[in-house]
Amino acid sequence: MAALLTRKGLIPVFIAAGLWYIVCIRFIPEPWCAPFKIIPLALLIAAIIRTQRGSGAERATWILPVVALCFSAVGDTFGDLKIGAFKDTAFLLQIFFFMAAHFVYIASFMRFAGRPRPEGLTKGDTAGRLFCMAAVAAFLLVYSNIIIPKVESAAFRYAVGAYMVVISVMCLSAIMQSREGVWPMIIGAMVFMASDSIIAWTSFVPDSNIPVVVEDFAVMGTYYAAQLLINIGLVKKS
Repeated sequence: MAALLTRKGLIPVFIAAGLWYIVCIRFIPEPWCAPFKIIPLALLIAAIIRTQRGSGAERATWILPVVALCFSAVGDTFGDLKIGAFKDTAFLLQIFFFMAAHFVYIASFMRFAGRPRPEGLTKGDTAGRLFCMAAVAAFLLVYSNIIIPKVESAAFRYAVGAYMVVISVMCLSAIMQSREGVWPMIIGAMVFMASDSIIAWTSFVPDSNIPVVVEDFAVMGTYYAAQLLINIGLVKKS
C-alpha cells in the first residue's frame, strides 16, 4: 500500500481509477456512480499526506492543496446529484465548491508569487508564461461574449460569471509562481480551464452537438489530468 502512494505507484492507479469512472458512468445511473468519481482525488490526497507529512516541507505547501482537493471532491459529488428537482441547486452547489477549491489553490500558488525566481530560467519559460496569460485572456473573451449570453437563468449567469473570474485568477496565480517544478502546475491550471470550458460550451451552447461519450472523455479526462498535474509535484518520493 505504501508503494501505491508514491509517485511511481500513484500515477497508473490514478489513471486507471479515472478511466474506470468514465466507463462506469455509461452503465451506472446517477447518483450511484458518484463514489467512483472521487476515488482518484482520494488517492491523490492520501499520497500527498503520506509523502509530505513529516518531510520537513512547509505545512501550508501541502495542506492547502489537500483542502482544495477535498472541496473538489464535494463539488464532484454534487455534480452527480443533478437529478430531478434538485438539479439546479446541485449545479449551483457544484460551482460553489469548485470556486472554494480554486480560492484555496490561489492561496497556495500566491505564497510563491513574490519570491525570487529560480536561477537558470530561459527565455522559453518567459514566453511560455506569456502565452498562457494570452490563453487566459482568450478564455475570458470567449466566456463573456459567447457563453454568458447563452445562460438564460439569472442565478446561473451570475454563478458562471463569478466562476469564470475565479478560475482565471487561479490560472494567473499559477503562472506567477516562483519555485522549482512550476510547469506541471501551470499546465494543470490551464487544462482545468479547458475542462470547464468544455462543460460550459456543452451545457449552454445548444448547437454544440458533441456526442455524449466524447464529452465524458473530454471533460473528465482533462479534469483528472488537471488535478494530477497541479498536485503531482507534492508526491516527491519516486
